[in-house]
Amino acid sequence: MHSISNNDKDPTVSFGLAVRNGSAHLQTAIESILLQSYPNFELIISDNNSNDDTVKICNGFVQKDSRIRLINQPKNMGAIANFRYVALKARGKYFAWVSDHDIWYPDWLHELVHVLERNPSVVLTYPIVENIGEFGEIFESSCHKKFETHGVERKERIKALYLRGEGYGNIVYGLFRREALEKAGIYRNYLMPDVLLLWEISMYGSLKLVPKKLWYRRKAKTRFSIERQKQMCFSRPPWYISLPWPITNSVSLLWTTVLNTNVGFLSHRIDGLILTFLFLAKHFKLLAKPNHYNIKGKQVTVPSKFLNKFADIIVKHL
Repeated sequence: MHSISNNDKDPTVSFGLAVRNGSAHLQTAIESILLQSYPNFELIISDNNSNDDTVKICNGFVQKDSRIRLINQPKNMGAIANFRYVALKARGKYFAWVSDHDIWYPDWLHELVHVLERNPSVVLTYPIVENIGEFGEIFESSCHKKFETHGVERKERIKALYLRGEGYGNIVYGLFRREALEKAGIYRNYLMPDVLLLWEISMYGSLKLVPKKLWYRRKAKTRFSIERQKQMCFSRPPWYISLPWPITNSVSLLWTTVLNTNVGFLSHRIDGLILTFLFLAKHFKLLAKPNHYNIKGKQVTVPSKFLNKFADIIVKHL
């Protein structure tokens, strides 16, 4: 049985595995986590009321490795709540979400901890990812997007997100500074929570890429869609998910970075206002064109061209 060298101290890193019916590749995923060359971590597994062999597989690992904690949820709480749950149970200085189907190189954690220890301004670091298929075959179209905001001030980070920000679904599986993650609300109860999180956490520090291939991401058989996310993310969908997600997420950013009484200095509020507007402009630009939305049976047109022109003016003066 593997034990952390000093049981009187919290682990340096917490891994959070939020899983539901993930038995297909779970064994391989957990094995690659436990084989990390950096040993001082805990693995928190929250099973979201699975009805396959997920719990059986997890229990097998729990009996062999004292670094693992398994929590069985009595009912399906939705993916967002489960992601929040494992993060809130974390004890480590650093935190990373891990999936039930991916594979991590043995030095994944060693390399990323090294970055955070040497760069106190970095709030999230992540490596290059290789996409793999059901049987481990590497896709020729593997994602090698190299976005980062390290080494620049907050306004420049906001500008970079607007101009070049992408690959959020990969970046969010990097290693976080847990204090900053909690400041940014972890996973808020909105669609596209990974996008919202990475914009908000950029108020508190930079994102840094480790230019090494350290992670195999197994691509899902089903293609991403907002409708599928609505079904998976919530046990009880909130009323506002019928609205376009850029609007609801922008309202969240406006509250958390500008209007909330705990925000602090005026400079933070001003930057938060810029962040909110650029978030809104960028994500309307990326949605289907023309920007028509059906809201409670009524077709609504969003003036994205105006938003984008105004956003471009703001960016030029940052």
